[in-house]
Amino acid sequence: MIITRRLFFITIVIFLTLLLLFMGFQVGKEVVSDSGLNKHTVSVASKGKGKAAVSEFIKVNKKGKPDGLSNEDNYALYLGDENSEYADTVREWSYYTKVPVAAAKKLPARSVTDLPDILMIEPEFVSGRSQRIAELMDKGVDVVFLSLPSYSYVETDSVLREILGIYKLIQEKVELRGVHLFKGFLLGGERIFEEDTESDSYDESENRQDLELSIPWYSVRTRTKTYMRGTLSDKDLKMAEAYKYKNEDFPAIVWRSCYGKGEAYAVNGEYLKNRRVGIGMLQAMMYERKEYFVYPVINAQVFSVESFPILTDENQDQVKKVYGRSITKAQTDIMLPMFISLASNFEKKPSFFLSVKYNLNDKASPHKDILKTYLSMIDDTDGELALSANHRGDYSNKEFSADLKFLSSEAPDYNITAVIGSSDGLSKLSDALVEKDVHTVATSKYTPDMPVVGYLGDNITFQQATSDLKRHTFTDELELLGVYTVLAYSNSCYNMSDAFYPRTQKDEWQNSSRKVFSNLTTYSDPFRAVDSLTVTESDERIRNYLKIEYSVERSGDVVTIKSEGGSRGPVRRFILRTHDERIKSVNGGESKKLEDNAYLISAERPRVEIKLSSVLSELVEMKGSNR
Repeated sequence: MIITRRLFFITIVIFLTLLLLFMGFQVGKEVVSDSGLNKHTVSVASKGKGKAAVSEFIKVNKKGKPDGLSNEDNYALYLGDENSEYADTVREWSYYTKVPVAAAKKLPARSVTDLPDILMIEPEFVSGRSQRIAELMDKGVDVVFLSLPSYSYVETDSVLREILGIYKLIQEKVELRGVHLFKGFLLGGERIFEEDTESDSYDESENRQDLELSIPWYSVRTRTKTYMRGTLSDKDLKMAEAYKYKNEDFPAIVWRSCYGKGEAYAVNGEYLKNRRVGIGMLQAMMYERKEYFVYPVINAQVFSVESFPILTDENQDQVKKVYGRSITKAQTDIMLPMFISLASNFEKKPSFFLSVKYNLNDKASPHKDILKTYLSMIDDTDGELALSANHRGDYSNKEFSADLKFLSSEAPDYNITAVIGSSDGLSKLSDALVEKDVHTVATSKYTPDMPVVGYLGDNITFQQATSDLKRHTFTDELELLGVYTVLAYSNSCYNMSDAFYPRTQKDEWQNSSRKVFSNLTTYSDPFRAVDSLTVTESDERIRNYLKIEYSVERSGDVVTIKSEGGSRGPVRRFILRTHDERIKSVNGGESKKLEDNAYLISAERPRVEIKLSSVLSELVEMKGSNR
């Protein structure tokens, strides 16, 4: 992978930078005037109930029409098992994009005139339907093959091969060396997901290659565009050279083929069973279908530090052996100064989810008067203090209420409005969360049966962790790109409890923090334009995103976005993706470039006009001005 090959050197540079800054940092500062206030809570203004579950499929009636939709409504048709993992991915994508999806077990009859805009089909439902799919594509219906049927079936179905643009079937199964994701599909740029086993920094115990590498080898050429392709082992490379195969003959994984008036998008493998990867790929396919693409996003990068700080000097013997001091002293002397340096030099705003007491079975009592010192240092990170519900021992409503009471006595003016925990643990606290005016909860680990963001119920949003910063596999990275593509959002989580209860030397702060800070800065680097926010600031963005209503139209070279935000409400945020067009001016908002052909738009007024110019027109203008 391109990033991987620089990772070792970036890690060393980051760690040395933070270490030098830490050595020059003065601790023991006096509490500044406003560090006892949670300045981020002022942004929480949107209240009310929200939709907790992802979108359900619309039923198709006996006439073959989706219930509740007019003939003018665009919709997607899902053909497959409604209880499958593919269905879960499609439902979550629909939840974010608000594209209605109807579900059926058979294709529309020839008498049906109200055809879907796009058909999404499971591999088991392709068999025997390729001729009808071809007819639908002749009428302009685009098709997403969520995965492909077996190699043996593709081999026998010439119509399907024609639809998919498969030029040659080379091998029923090939073991790939890695995966090449091309630039311009998922946001985040080009990636080559290969483990560099020849590198001096390669550690076999930390092999990150966990992608699907055993796939059929299809060569696609005619009328196709490849977005993701397999890379070959040395053995298969020699075979490819012997048969004079070109790069475009290498195993195709994700590609587009044109057929009739429609387009077919194919996925060779089970990538779309992974919801975070799948929602991103579906959104990228929607972009590829259009001349330009505008859609709402959250625009937030959250850095969650779980179980930190801890206000109790527990596990004394082991902590003193590792750090030469107690937990509370290690936090002020060693750890918080490095978080301050990280925030200052890499523009990260940590959300610290503290534990009054992490090990509920330890006999030590929490320190009083120490929270003011922590708040002063946290204020220097421009971060936020929240509460962790993950502990050793049974953490119930009783402990949760006691923690809030303790924090209220120590910092009476600081509002705790966010909590982090497991999905099971948070469900036990649901009544107490509402009672204590908690606005948002974060999950420290991803729960596959929940969307990335959403509502838990009355006025409480949730935001799931998108990365565990202690380990970053290639699947983790592909998931991160998928979520950024749909939502322009991430919640990178660092659980600090292992630093105070280390099982191996890798868990100790001096080792784990080096890897965590490197992962945080390296993998967020392509998304520097996305705002770094605390968990409460992100909560406000999520609320605005989930309830947004907007419309988009284009006249000539001007794209107009209409929404209810701006001067009449909160700023709305969008992504604009183009095909070789650039933003020339924005009236009613601001734009920031994410990457080539992708821009973040902040709508500061209810109507935003974006003037575009093509690369070709700019060249013509330049030539004219030089005459």
